[in-house]
Amino acid sequence: MNRSAAMVRPTTATPRDAERSLRAILGHALAIGVTLVVLLPAARGMHELIGWLPLWLLGMPLSALATLHLRRKRQDAVSSRRRGALSAVRSRPATVRPARPVQTVRNGPARTRRERIEAA
Repeated sequence: MNRSAAMVRPTTATPRDAERSLRAILGHALAIGVTLVVLLPAARGMHELIGWLPLWLLGMPLSALATLHLRRKRQDAVSSRRRGALSAVRSRPATVRPARPVQTVRNGPARTRRERIEAA
C-alpha cells in the first residue's frame, strides 16, 4: 500500500461550518418537535421530570435558532462596518492642516466678565 494513499489529511473546520451544522441539527430537532406536538397529544402535556414538553420540543430549538440568526446578523454588521471604515481610511486623501496661530498671553490681572463687557 502506498504511504501517501493511506494518509488521511485532517479537515480544517471553520466556525461557519460548525454554525451551519448546528443550524441543520436545530432545524431537524424543531421539525421533529413540531411533528410530535401536532401528532401526539401526550407531547402537549407535562412530564414530572422535565416539565412542560412543548417548551423542550418547540421553544428551546426555536430560541437556539433565533440566537444563532441574531448572532450571525450582528457579526455581519460588525464586519461590514469594519470593512467600510477601512475602505474610508484608505480612500481618504492625506490632508495637511494649517498650523493654528499662536495666541499671546496678556500680562496683567485677569478681568471679570463684567469688566470685559464694559470694555467692549
